[in-house]
Amino acid sequence: MIPAFDDWNMLSLDAALRIPAYKRGVTLISGIIAQLPLVVYSQGVRVQPDDVKLDVGQPEQWVPYEVTMQRTVIDLIAYGRAYWLVTQVSKDEQGRSWPVKVEYVKAADVGDDGINAPM
Repeated sequence: MIPAFDDWNMLSLDAALRIPAYKRGVTLISGIIAQLPLVVYSQGVRVQPDDVKLDVGQPEQWVPYEVTMQRTVIDLIAYGRAYWLVTQVSKDEQGRSWPVKVEYVKAADVGDDGINAPM
C-alpha cells in the first residue's frame, strides 16, 4: 500500500536520508552545489570580494566551506529553507552592516519563535 501524502509530510530528514534513492539524489545535488563559489549581492549588485567582511571561502569558523554549503543545500532541498545564525557583525565605511561570523543552524531546529533546540 502506498502511503498517503500526509504520511510523507511527517517524514523527518533523518528518516528520508535512510531511503537510498533519496540520499543519493540529495548527496549528489548538494555535493555539486557545494563546489560552487559563494558570491554576495547588495541591492541587486554583486559586491566585490575585497568589500565583503564575511569570509565567503569559509563562512563558518573551523568548518570547511563544502561542509557548510552541503548542509545548507540539504536543508533547502528537504525543508525549502536554510539558516545561518549571524554571530558577529561589522560596519563598513558606508555604514552598512556585514556579517563577519556565522553558524549553520538546522532548519528543523528553527520554528516560528526562533531556534527551538540548543546549539
